[in-house]
Formats: sequence, structure tokens, C-alpha cells
Amino acid sequence: MLHQIVVQEADHLVVFHQTVAQEAIHHQIVVQIAVQEVVHHQEAVQEVIHHQEVAQIVVQEVIHHQEVAQIAVQGVIHHQGVAQIIVQGVIHHQEVAHIVVQGVIHHQGVIPTVVQEVILTANQKVDQEVIQNHIAAHIVNQKVTQNHIVSFN
Repeated sequence: MLHQIVVQEADHLVVFHQTVAQEAIHHQIVVQIAVQEVVHHQEAVQEVIHHQEVAQIVVQEVIHHQEVAQIAVQGVIHHQGVAQIIVQGVIHHQEVAHIVVQGVIHHQGVIPTVVQEVILTANQKVDQEVIQNHIAAHIVNQKVTQNHIVSFN
């Protein structure tokens, strides 16, 4: 009887690890799809605004599955010839988070547009619930030249 219980527990562990691996793959695919959507709609600012949920998905993936999402996004960046998509999530503490999402989108003759989301001021602590409720994509005017693009750390 004890041996049977041990075998069942071992089976549960195997299934659990398989599920974890599947979730990791699922989240890599989600991030890749999100980046592809941003690239696909790079030609119009209105489209970027319309698809700002994509940025929200990416940020939420970074918050909940930070390491997996970062690896997946870095892989997509490395192979991206048209757009530079930067997703950075640095969680300093459970209640102190600094999330930066930047998409610098280049197209033939089109001045780069920038999608930026920065949550956290120098003296402000934000928990994950507040972050999730306030995630948004901000569109910088197309007239802004690349020299004026500011990267927030």
C-alpha cells in the first residue's frame, strides 16, 4: 500500500513538471505573438493605440513569469529585423516594482513611434495589483525624432 502511494505521488510530480513545462512554452508563444502583433501593426499610430492590449499582455507575462518572458522576448528581439521591441521587468521587491515597456518601431521612411510605459516614481511604491490596474501604452508623437527618444530606467 505504501509503495502504491509513493508511486502515485511520483506520477503526480511527473505530471506537475510536464504542466509547468507546457506553461513555460505557452507563455513564450504568448510573448512572441504579442511582439509579432506590434510589428504587424507598425505602420499606423492608431493601430498601435488599438493594440495597446498587446503591451499589457507582455507586461503581465513579465510580472507573473518574469524569467520565461524575458528569455522569450530577448529571443524575438535578436531575430527582429524591422522593429526593436524591448520589454524589461525588474521586480525589486514584492511591493516595489519597476516595469518598463518600450517599442521603438521603424519602417521605411517613417519616423519612429515609441510606446512607453513606466510605472514607479523615485519615491513611490506600487504593488502588483496597482501595476496591473494602471498598465497602459503611451504614444509619443511621430514628429519626435530618434534623438528625443528617452529611455527610462
